[in-house]
Parts: sequence; structure tokens; C-alpha cells
Amino acid sequence: MGYVYYEYTLPLFILYFNSFKMKNYFLLLALMMVFIGLS
Repeated sequence: MGYVYYEYTLPLFILYFNSFKMKNYFLLLALMMVFIGLS
């Protein structure tokens, strides 16, 4: 379970940092909502 969770969070973190560089705050907000939903 933890391994699958880590496998999903790694690409999410990559997307998170990419959106941060692009200053795409809407995508950042959506990803934060996904993280809240997963936790």
C-alpha cells in the first residue's frame, strides 16, 4: 500500500514543482486538493 502511494506521489511532486516554476497557481491548487484527498 505504501509503495503504491509513493509511486503516485512522486509524479505528483514533479507536477507540483513544474507548476510552481510556471506559476500555474490553479494547477497548484488542484494538486493540493488531491494531496488533501489522499491523506
